[in-house]
Amino acid sequence: MRGSSGLSFTMAIRDPIHGIIPITRLEYEVTVTSLFERLRYIRKAGGAYLVYPGENDNRYAHSLGACHIAYNLLKNAFDHYLKRLKEKEWKDFWSPEYSVDDILQIVRLAGLLHDIGHGPFSHTTESVLYYILKNFYPSEFREFKEKVFGSVHEFYSYKLILESRELRNLLEDQGFNPLDIAILLSKEELEEGKSLLNPVSIGVLRRIINSQIDADRLDNLLRDSHTIGVPYGVIDADSIIRNVLICKIGNERLELVHHIRSLGPIEDLLDARYKMYRWLYYHQRVILVDAILQRLTMKLLEDKIIEPKSFHYTSFVKEEGFFVDDYWLWDVIRRSYKDDPQEYYLAKALMNHDYLPLSLWRTYEEFIELIKNVVEINSPQNAIMKILDLVKKGELNENELSSMIEDKTGIRNLRVLLVWEKPTTPYDWRSGEDILVYISPQRIVPITEISVYIGKLIEMSN
Repeated sequence: MRGSSGLSFTMAIRDPIHGIIPITRLEYEVTVTSLFERLRYIRKAGGAYLVYPGENDNRYAHSLGACHIAYNLLKNAFDHYLKRLKEKEWKDFWSPEYSVDDILQIVRLAGLLHDIGHGPFSHTTESVLYYILKNFYPSEFREFKEKVFGSVHEFYSYKLILESRELRNLLEDQGFNPLDIAILLSKEELEEGKSLLNPVSIGVLRRIINSQIDADRLDNLLRDSHTIGVPYGVIDADSIIRNVLICKIGNERLELVHHIRSLGPIEDLLDARYKMYRWLYYHQRVILVDAILQRLTMKLLEDKIIEPKSFHYTSFVKEEGFFVDDYWLWDVIRRSYKDDPQEYYLAKALMNHDYLPLSLWRTYEEFIELIKNVVEINSPQNAIMKILDLVKKGELNENELSSMIEDKTGIRNLRVLLVWEKPTTPYDWRSGEDILVYISPQRIVPITEISVYIGKLIEMSN
């Protein structure tokens, strides 16, 4: 096995969450590309800064944090795993070409580049990216579906790593196959010979980049709780990072598992994510601000003020120093409002909150009480389903719903925005994504088997 002499870090960046983040020469060269510089001007939490004034973090800082955590997760796992590994097993399970340091650098690069495909205001315009890809780039939309990406921005990140000449040259000059980094962002099964990584190792590395406890989610939780100003995310991340292991399951499989010593901190982590979703990520004003940004963006597209190609990854860097980012989109929205304040009246909700709507759905419980008085159905749950069903069938639109509420309440000059936000729960256990807990070499079990607490949180979340 080619041993680890340690990565060579050439400079360091100070971060409010992680302190000093050292980076390699290759990573520095990646961070000064136009594609990565663009992330400085994309807010991590979309329009949430209009609700939480301190939430001004950007994708640039988050990507550095994800790189840092991904490295520490894998390095700590390797520290235990490599002591028992034979040279032949390294070639069979990991790579006949890459050294330990190479694998560490690959996972750092995947953490660094996992978000370069985000559109303006991050997840806020995710639905816009989906609309553009589906309606204007059908062949790429089929590829997106076939490769099983969770979101369009992940697919765009994958494509940029593979297709950006600037990034490819940097990676290939240092002996890395760009596909070995991009593949960690997808769930596709590669044909033999396309990657220098063994398929067994790809599964382990993917869990560091994308799983229930990954570098992305850990940094998000720590960073968001800090900038929003809540204590939910103050968790023992060090214990989680230090107690991650790589275990051999049978003769042909490796798994990333968590030692039972870190069960308490993992419970705290999942509890914190539940609270962040319940009270912050789905705060009614955050959802409204994001919905208004989405509507204004779609209207700009419909009115042909913005070209669809602007939301395709190949146009994210228009020219040196000129990006498709938050500032670009804000500028277009403001100018459109100035030219036609009647058509773009919703912009005032963002600029000075003049028309910022009140939401019917403040919390689920409040929504139930309000909506059951609007529709003549005894069961509030049936009332919700009735409205959804009418909207889906095209039998009820916003104007008709406005009239319905006016008739029932006596309120006049009412304008209703129908905002359907399908919640992303913090515990979306898809096949093969359980958190595995190491109790002994003979006993590795899903966390739900030994934590009644997590079982109850999943039940609440659902």
